[in-house]
Amino acid sequence: LNFGLAPLLIFVAGLGIAGAGLATIICQFVSFCLLLAGMQRSHVAHLSLGALAWGRDLAREVNNGGLPSLARQLVGGFAITVLNNAARPFGDAAIAAIAIVQRIVSFGNYIQIGIGQGFQPVCGYNYGAGRYERVREGMRFAHRAAFGIVAVVCVLTFAFAPQIVTVFRDDPEVIKIATVTLRFQSVTLALTGVAMITNFALQTTGRMWRATFLGLCRLGLALAPSVAIMSRLFGLAGVEAAQSVADVITVSVAIPMTIGLGRELRDREAKAEKDGAARA
Repeated sequence: LNFGLAPLLIFVAGLGIAGAGLATIICQFVSFCLLLAGMQRSHVAHLSLGALAWGRDLAREVNNGGLPSLARQLVGGFAITVLNNAARPFGDAAIAAIAIVQRIVSFGNYIQIGIGQGFQPVCGYNYGAGRYERVREGMRFAHRAAFGIVAVVCVLTFAFAPQIVTVFRDDPEVIKIATVTLRFQSVTLALTGVAMITNFALQTTGRMWRATFLGLCRLGLALAPSVAIMSRLFGLAGVEAAQSVADVITVSVAIPMTIGLGRELRDREAKAEKDGAARA
């Protein structure tokens, strides 16, 4: 809806940047209404004032489950601000190029998020049922899917970077900067699927602090120093490559977490088998 409504309000209605903001607000409201209607019809979580409840344990459980998602959402806006500020000394073309690449790359991010959200109920139900081998199997499948599908997208964005950027802007300087930036991103984006799926797994299995830290890495904790250092050392080229450097750092953090979680799940699986054998 946003994909079609934004250009309609910006160009056809002549609202400019206000049209983009209005399109987002409308889409968020429509999404909320659809979600609300779906919840009411499915009876999975029927909403009513009489069902409202509050308690410390409930608040802790909601917080543990939601804090990693909140962290992921917050750093998205932070990343835009950091990259735009770093690009500002190099002119409006650099700012426009960075913004365009962020929009294009978000398509790959959405694929990873979609696979992660599909993995979450599989992870949660099986973890709660003590089927730890199925949690590990689901993680392996989700990791392969997130990497493989996004890798195909990245091959296309690398090969056809100038043509893709031209869809958004026909300024030669913008196209030049955005092409380099998009190709940098295309090299590393598929790797971040490891971090995304591991983040969802940590969140769903109740490992809140690890999940929150990993969720903050790519667009926050790793990006800010990468932008600061790279832009000082390499100028505009540093800004173009900063997100890719942050991606590599994030994956380097995610891999030990993935291995550690797998080891914890195997230990739980072995303990469950041992307890089952003892009862038998």
